[in-house]
Amino acid sequence: MTRSRRRAVALPLLVVALATGLPATWFIWTLAKGHGDFAGGHVDTREFATLQSYFQRRDDGLCDRIFVTAEDTWLVGVVDSPDSSMDLGGSTDLAELIRGHDDDNGGAAYGVFGAATGARAKYGYISRLNDNGQFDVVARLNSSACMAAGGPDGRRVYVLSGMERPDNAYDNDDPASRQDAVFATADHGQSWQWQREGFMVPSSITAWGVRPYRDAYDTVWAWARLPRTQVTNGKPIVDGDGSGLYYSTDEGRSTTEIVQTSPLVASRQELEALKPAGMKLNGEAVVGEVTPHVMRLGVDRAAVWVSQQIGYSDPTDTSPYNAGALHLLRYAELSRSGDEWRMGDVEQNQGMEIQAMGQGPDGRVRAVVRMAGETGSHIARIDPASLEIKTAAKLPGAFAPLTSSEYVRGFWVGKHSMVVNVGSSYRVPTWINAGEWLSGDEAHISGNAVFYSVDDGRSWDRLAIPGYQGVLGFDAATDRLFWHKGGSYEDKSIQVDRLAED
Repeated sequence: MTRSRRRAVALPLLVVALATGLPATWFIWTLAKGHGDFAGGHVDTREFATLQSYFQRRDDGLCDRIFVTAEDTWLVGVVDSPDSSMDLGGSTDLAELIRGHDDDNGGAAYGVFGAATGARAKYGYISRLNDNGQFDVVARLNSSACMAAGGPDGRRVYVLSGMERPDNAYDNDDPASRQDAVFATADHGQSWQWQREGFMVPSSITAWGVRPYRDAYDTVWAWARLPRTQVTNGKPIVDGDGSGLYYSTDEGRSTTEIVQTSPLVASRQELEALKPAGMKLNGEAVVGEVTPHVMRLGVDRAAVWVSQQIGYSDPTDTSPYNAGALHLLRYAELSRSGDEWRMGDVEQNQGMEIQAMGQGPDGRVRAVVRMAGETGSHIARIDPASLEIKTAAKLPGAFAPLTSSEYVRGFWVGKHSMVVNVGSSYRVPTWINAGEWLSGDEAHISGNAVFYSVDDGRSWDRLAIPGYQGVLGFDAATDRLFWHKGGSYEDKSIQVDRLAED
């Protein structure tokens, strides 16, 4: 039986405002705590680890900074300039692994810290947690980076970099050479190798943009950037048999693309037919914002979901804001026969958008969804047999209980908990926004918040984590959320909250 580790959070000012019958004071306080970073509490917070420098955990927003495997805990930091005060003894300069292999690239010159001439001005640190609770730098590189695990034990790990390979040449027919360099270690970071085959190569030329999903059966999945378009008579159209979804059973060295039975992404013409009468579709993106997801549901079953969202407006209205948004969801079951995955019939659900999706260690799938005509989001459960999406509870926002529009920055499903990192936008009502009376301009206030739930989303508590970049990572197997206090460069610690326990 799961025992909750939740703790109530006192909000004295809110209590006073309610007790004294001052709804306006309560309203202002709700906006203030939603916009600031001083609301929420903690469960069982403690210091998890120490650092040499806060640069080791510096965030560039590309992926989780803390990466946990069965044997190690890793930390990725990305900065604009290196920290000369750090002790890098014993660490590997990953650029050294490709230096000297530049004959096919016209003899590219590499400078200090492995930085290639003309390369992007980013520096990455790969650190590993030692037995004394400190993160030691074990590798460094001259680019942004993300990490991925390989094998059932997670001993082999990959650094997906942004460093251009020296063999990337226009006349080179090797598709792997188009992807940024990928590095691997199988001995806890003591030694590193350049993986020339790349990692899920067709899905992303930028290696740190791969966003792999490793299922419980040691298959790696990755999406290409959707939609995949062709051009006919100068007009982009969604076409082709390829789904943009790749899978690999050999740690991403080789991949197979799944053939789609019908398009997973609706064309502009199909979207035009679905929009409300008298409205026009907005945005430069021909088919709107497209968000794909894939989840393994069993030994021989998986499923794909592709969401589209595009705004529309009244052509007779001069307002810069959308009159509404069109949501479209297409999904299909995948089945395996031998070593090949095949897609079933593509189904369609109009009026629903999947903003985020996660899978717990027990295989259950949960999603954050938004319905057409609503600004708030909901937690939904995915029926593994029918793929039916059942909304279960409303997702809180930074300005709760006020209704706001949420943008999901991170969503994690653990053994007994769920965590969501949201950005919220609240439209200030006209009774407090005098500017709208005079000019008609709307006013919006933004805020960020991190919430967790230990009852499958039926109730939520807010965590006192500063800023949307305060969350460093989540270990689903142990329900541990890693975060930092932010603000001071002098803070060289990482905190952890264990949200639930067996």
